[in-house]
Amino acid sequence: TKKTERGNILNFGASPKIQLNDNVFEFIEFTATRIKTMLNNMPNEPIIYGVNVEKVKEVIRLPAIVPCLSNSPELIGVFSFRGKPIPVIHLAKVLGHEKEEITASHQIIVTEFSKRFIGFIVAQTKRIRRVNSNKILPPSCTAFNTITGMMSAENNYFIFILDFEKILFDIENKLHSQQENFAFSAETGTQEL
Repeated sequence: TKKTERGNILNFGASPKIQLNDNVFEFIEFTATRIKTMLNNMPNEPIIYGVNVEKVKEVIRLPAIVPCLSNSPELIGVFSFRGKPIPVIHLAKVLGHEKEEITASHQIIVTEFSKRFIGFIVAQTKRIRRVNSNKILPPSCTAFNTITGMMSAENNYFIFILDFEKILFDIENKLHSQQENFAFSAETGTQEL
């Protein structure tokens, strides 16, 4: 991995952009958990995910995170990134891994989309992959609406490409819906359980 002067693991803002043709898809490969999954009652390696490199500003070591009060267990706090407070999402919890504890070795993928910065805590970034876009297959199931594609890689494992924007959208919609329910119950004098 490439190190920068500030000790960041990957910095995409400072490096020159590589000109890719339309047939190449570039993504960061990572694991969201350190927990091994179970397959046929046998421990298996953690699931490998990917995120479009165009959405990523930097990958950084885990900084100090200030907890925030939130009705969403995935939104765990904020951290300072270049002097700005950035919300941080625990990606393992979003993906249903409630028991994944955050350790000092975890990293944050700092993203920018819709003119907003958001951090996603991951267990480990592995590498940047450049593949022919026809190697990215559509998701095999629509139940996982945060997965935009998947790719069969060496050693017969799959990489699942995540849509971080969709993840943030779902969290914000859930919080907005809870606020509306609370406001409605306050107006009508009823209590939400």
